[in-house]
Amino acid sequence: MEVKSEAFEVKIEADNNRTNKHTRDDEPRPYSCTVCHKRFTTKGSLTSHRALHTRENWYSCTQCDKRLPSQSRLTEHMNIHTGKYKCTECGRCCVSRGELECTCEVIQERNHLNVMIVASDLHCQLALLSTAEFTVERNHFSVLFVTNDLHSQVTLLNTAEFTVERNHLSVLFVTNDLQSHVTLLGTAEFTVERNRLNVMFATSDLHSQITLLCTAEFTVERKHLNAVFVTSDLHCQVTSLSTAEFTVERNHLNVLFVTNDLHSQVASLGTAELTVERNHLNVMFVTNDLHCQVTLLGTAEFTAERNHSNVRCVMKHLQSLGSCRLT
Repeated sequence: MEVKSEAFEVKIEADNNRTNKHTRDDEPRPYSCTVCHKRFTTKGSLTSHRALHTRENWYSCTQCDKRLPSQSRLTEHMNIHTGKYKCTECGRCCVSRGELECTCEVIQERNHLNVMIVASDLHCQLALLSTAEFTVERNHFSVLFVTNDLHSQVTLLNTAEFTVERNHLSVLFVTNDLQSHVTLLGTAEFTVERNRLNVMFATSDLHSQITLLCTAEFTVERKHLNAVFVTSDLHCQVTSLSTAEFTVERNHLNVLFVTNDLHSQVASLGTAELTVERNHLNVMFVTNDLHCQVTLLGTAEFTAERNHSNVRCVMKHLQSLGSCRLT
């Protein structure tokens, strides 16, 4: 909807009692805008403000379709196209040094918070990694201890085998000795009683040797089972070591996942800024649409009033026609 410039008139109030005072100083403001009722101290300030409503004599940008109300505002706008105040962090072009400094402070604060979050998560990951390395070292000492114990068990097993072999030789020697005594018993009747006693003694010793042999075989079997148990425990320790190495690798993957998640958060922040800008444009569009709806509502009320007047005129005409017909 176009606004005619003739509708704007300068109002100067001569009465000092009606002159508004600014909240920040005591300077009078006798010049009032007829549209928004804002007051100014000079006629030039009012003229510049009036251009905001009429959009007359606005300055157009040669790089884009944007129009600005003053030359100073156009000069500031051109800084965006020339990149005079360009942020080195995000690449955004600002209109002035003050806006650039505010943008840099916001980016630095956001980056500082991101670094603190990542550093905290990194400390947690390092603590987990140190715990995993300590577990691996402890498992390594456990494997060494089990290996030494296994060597001791093997040594005992070799000793038991040596004892069995020695007892076997002792049994052979006793058997040979027994045969010698039997031979002496057949050749000399005089020595029968003596040889009988010797045979009984040798038999007792033989039983003792056989008992020792059975005990040695049982000990060998038990040592063998102990060696199998120690070997199984060694396999369990090796499995625990592999599990600890897998935990270290998983923690490393978790660190990589946190880094990727940080990149995703930065991308989400850029998307959120784009959404805010888009919502701002939507609000402007809805505001313009609301003005159009109000205009249509006023037109509809005017049409309804006009139709009501027409209905009353038609009813009066019908009543007059009915009265004439009755007479």
